[in-house]
Amino acid sequence: MGIPRLLFLKQLFTKPTNSHFNLTRTLCSFSPKSPSSLSPKFVKFVTDSPRSSVIPLLEQYFTKDKCLLESEVPMIIRALRKHKRFDRALEVLEWTNRKPVYHTISVDLPLRLDLVGKVRGVAAAEEFFKEANDHSEKMCSSLLDFYVQGKLVDKSLALFKKMKAIGIASSPHTFNKITSLCLKTRQVDQLLDLLSEMQDKVSYKLCLKACALSSDSDSMDKLVNSIKDQHHLFDWSTYTTVANYYLVKGHPEKAISCLERAEATVHDNSEGYKVLISLYAKLGDVTKVTELWQKHKNVCKSYSNNDYMVMLSSLMKLDLVEQAEGLLEEWKASGNEYNHLVLDAVLSGYAQKGLVEKAEKLLEDQISKNTTPVPISWGIISEGYVNCKNMQKAVQCMKKALQLGPQPNGWAPKRAVISKILTWLGDDGDSDQVYELLKLMSRVVPVNENSYLTLKASSKLGKFVPVILQRLKDDNIDVDKVMKVGK
Repeated sequence: MGIPRLLFLKQLFTKPTNSHFNLTRTLCSFSPKSPSSLSPKFVKFVTDSPRSSVIPLLEQYFTKDKCLLESEVPMIIRALRKHKRFDRALEVLEWTNRKPVYHTISVDLPLRLDLVGKVRGVAAAEEFFKEANDHSEKMCSSLLDFYVQGKLVDKSLALFKKMKAIGIASSPHTFNKITSLCLKTRQVDQLLDLLSEMQDKVSYKLCLKACALSSDSDSMDKLVNSIKDQHHLFDWSTYTTVANYYLVKGHPEKAISCLERAEATVHDNSEGYKVLISLYAKLGDVTKVTELWQKHKNVCKSYSNNDYMVMLSSLMKLDLVEQAEGLLEEWKASGNEYNHLVLDAVLSGYAQKGLVEKAEKLLEDQISKNTTPVPISWGIISEGYVNCKNMQKAVQCMKKALQLGPQPNGWAPKRAVISKILTWLGDDGDSDQVYELLKLMSRVVPVNENSYLTLKASSKLGKFVPVILQRLKDDNIDVDKVMKVGK
């Protein structure tokens, strides 16, 4: 009889000795009895013990139970791959291939190809692909990954064209790989040739997005010029994507050109009007913002809460405070269901312009009408007071936000705002105020190392921080990690 299972497990996970042979003898000196799963612990053992081969353990444990082998090995291979132990995963896979009796083990070909390529390189992956004679989308995509990673442009394009020819290049992810490669290697002409063959909206949009992400202005210019006369391929969203890119890069004249094309294709699309209004507001064009708002109303007949929010934000951005206040009153009378995001657009505008008292009064007036506030509204006002250096009011408003407790949308105060408040409390407040704020904050976010370090650096309360943390711990608030930082 073999050694009992508990002893097997104990010896299996004992820290390896200095000798590879001693470890192998230990693993092979007994046989298993129970067929229950060993995958998680086995994978941990293999991952943490790089000095020894896994073959002796596989031979000893799995030879006795073919059913266990068939269920366990595929999971072990995938788990090792997840831990980035590709060499180990391939070793296990190839061991099963040398055992004819285990031919029923199911590990898909794309996974095998992936392991071969990661461990032995592109040439070995190509050879495996050829021998497998499987031209499925997953297999081709797996080989394409290695070509892209190796920046092999010609091979990547050739394979992509073959995939397109047999109808398996429809995935946006696949096209993104090719686009990214061409941009990284400055092969924009190759990409444009490919696009001219494809002639579809999705591919062009993906390419435009990739150009924007790569911050490649020359590529973007070439691509935009190539589509000027192909209006059937584009709509307002395509042109606004490019316009926003040009705005970010500081090319307003190019942005305006794209926005004009977008406006010509927006028709009766409400979302399109909102995007156009936002972008023209970024440009500071009051006339266009007002004109598009009226056109939107004429076409769509009414405004949603989201429409009001976008327009209010735009008016505030353009310093048109009175117009924004008038539109807010229109919204209140519109019959639309109350949505705090509309009000928050005005609160943010007030706070950014230093009109924090006005923002606070607006929110309090709304609350007086039996409206339940949300934390983010008080958070906006607290941040406004921080920026105006009125820290006493900032603390008061932050407490009001935190007292509302955790929210379904996962609101949390901005770290920069909390840091400034804690710094002020540490220098000008007292330990009770800090304790109360941290206790309230713990309902929404954990007390973290950043809070500890901010307080520790304060001129007045630094030495009292451990006492404050202990008080929180006594209230069953988890501060163990933070307390360890202080030791």
